[in-house]
Amino acid sequence: MKISRIRFKIIVLIIFLVFIFGAVYPLNTRAVDFKLIYTVQEGDSLYKIALKYNISIDRLVSWNGLSSNGMIRSGDDLEIPLEDEEPVERNFNRNFLENEDEFNLSTDKSYAVNVNANAQADISDMSEEDLVTYNVRSGDSLYEIARTYNTSSSIIIALNDLENHSIRPGDQLQVPAKDLTERQLLARSVSDQEIELLARAINGEARGEPYLGQVAVGAVVINRVISDKFPDSIESVIMQDGQFCAVEDGQINLRPSPTTRQAAQEAINGRDPTDRALYFYNPDTSNEQAWMARRDVIVRIGNHVFAR
Repeated sequence: MKISRIRFKIIVLIIFLVFIFGAVYPLNTRAVDFKLIYTVQEGDSLYKIALKYNISIDRLVSWNGLSSNGMIRSGDDLEIPLEDEEPVERNFNRNFLENEDEFNLSTDKSYAVNVNANAQADISDMSEEDLVTYNVRSGDSLYEIARTYNTSSSIIIALNDLENHSIRPGDQLQVPAKDLTERQLLARSVSDQEIELLARAINGEARGEPYLGQVAVGAVVINRVISDKFPDSIESVIMQDGQFCAVEDGQINLRPSPTTRQAAQEAINGRDPTDRALYFYNPDTSNEQAWMARRDVIVRIGNHVFAR
């Protein structure tokens, strides 16, 4: 009788533990979104790749946004479309699991799993003038960075002498810049520190202004970085002598609010309510009324006038 009770208690305990661990570490990992990335090898064709993954050429072409001629080159990255009912292959590249202590899957992110990723990319025709520096952020993958810059992960690997696909937040990567405007290049190369500094500048200059006015102040900074009349970095523009009151009175050191951080990110991403303004001022408090009167006024947002 005692043995039966003990066995019963053990069974109940096992069921309880299975329930608890099942809730914390779900066995069904399909909730995690994986992208299967194939790196094109020398001699590959769309037909061979489609046949390998049992999909149609048309679907492979449309899924990756390829041109009608379906041209692919060695080193290109192709995302393999997976049917929802098909389980994602769990035989990951060892590099994907290299840092086991940091490996933590989140269901609200998409993970790129690279297969056949050792293609040799030709970078012989690239010069330093063709490259920009990208600051790796949390959640980045080589595949997504390559897609952003219209290139392939194998080219980024070759340019940076990476031994594998492992990148960390804070790393700086040389990436090719093709058909991107100066504003787009800036948005893709800005660091987290520069975003924080811009948020502090917006906070100091436009803390009491409407949100659109905060974005506008950030846009003026970005417009100056792009202009040949001002320094060519966010930090240099903000810290230029005599340009921003927030620097002179120390408000640049105040902690920015979530709103001003968001405004900074929007300005960096290209939103510009000022239509390329290079200056802003408050006509009720400015000591430079005569000089500002000679500027071409574009728009007034809140208490600030924006001009070129």
